[in-house]
Amino acid sequence: MVRSYRLLNSAKYQVVGVLEERLPASPFWRAAWWALGEGNDRSRYWPLSHIEQWIPVLFALAYISGFLAAVLA
Repeated sequence: MVRSYRLLNSAKYQVVGVLEERLPASPFWRAAWWALGEGNDRSRYWPLSHIEQWIPVLFALAYISGFLAAVLA
């Protein structure tokens, strides 16, 4: 589901970018992306979808740890 939303949002941003190329200024597409280091600087921009992929793993580890602690206690 995360992958699907990532693809959908990428397509939407491409459409916005194409529309903004027709305008005299491009505050959203170019300026915002430039301010974020164009995605190359991890201290300025970290894609949320990459973080979201690890959340189920972290919860699984927490539940397994809790289960093992309860069984071994």
